[in-house]
Amino acid sequence: MDLTNFKQLFPHVILEQPFPPDSLVLTIDHQLVALPAADLTAREQALLAPLQTRQHDPWAQFLAEGGQQPAVDGSVRLLIFAVDFSQAQGNRHAWLEALISLLPQVETGFFLNKQQGVVIEPKTAASLSMTDFDGVVSTLDTDFETETHLFVGSFWPVNQALPAIFQEELALATSTSQTVTNLPQTALRYYTTPKREQSPILSSLQTQIQHDYPDMVPVIGALYHHQGNISSAAKALYLHRNTLQYRLDKFQEQTGFALKNMDDLVLCYLLVAN
Repeated sequence: MDLTNFKQLFPHVILEQPFPPDSLVLTIDHQLVALPAADLTAREQALLAPLQTRQHDPWAQFLAEGGQQPAVDGSVRLLIFAVDFSQAQGNRHAWLEALISLLPQVETGFFLNKQQGVVIEPKTAASLSMTDFDGVVSTLDTDFETETHLFVGSFWPVNQALPAIFQEELALATSTSQTVTNLPQTALRYYTTPKREQSPILSSLQTQIQHDYPDMVPVIGALYHHQGNISSAAKALYLHRNTLQYRLDKFQEQTGFALKNMDDLVLCYLLVAN
């Protein structure tokens, strides 16, 4: 059934997780949705029962509500994606099938809402690297004319802690605009955000750098992501190494921050990270 038609029949449908505990979780038009049981008549519940996600995808029910734990040997990781289909060629179902076909092994995959979804990947010797995922996303976006962002979760044992871990990884995934990212790349910025927002010192430094030295924002980011390696950062920025070195020296002279020093670099990265 088309989701638009379903919303006309059930205007109280819930599209965003987490879903209320006493809900019917359904997959409509390849999207995970929920209907509070209290809003449904006994007849409606009986009619909708065959559509419940529980019967079609135990993983969706497990991650959404902590339902029955799927029987899986070993660990899995959650690949959380967000896709802009505004210019897309093809539909979401075809896109998801294409993603799954590019992975060595998959337990299941489904949409959580109109743009966001998750694929559950078991740990194997053939599990893809972050570089591999860059290629996967590039292939999908070229073939479908989409714009995809992918958060590659860590490998976790399948137990009752996984639904809560999924919710936190979902928050991490939505906190960044990077095309392909993971926990190590997002953790520092994500977990320090509350303290940074409350600090007058960091707020003043952030304003200073972003207002007075906007050209240094991408430099700081590139240098941080290349572990302080000036040559690698210069290559990523399409700058000559000497040009980058000149900018770093001038920045140190004007601000006192020596970006070749890892402590200074991490602090400045926190000031400019979005």
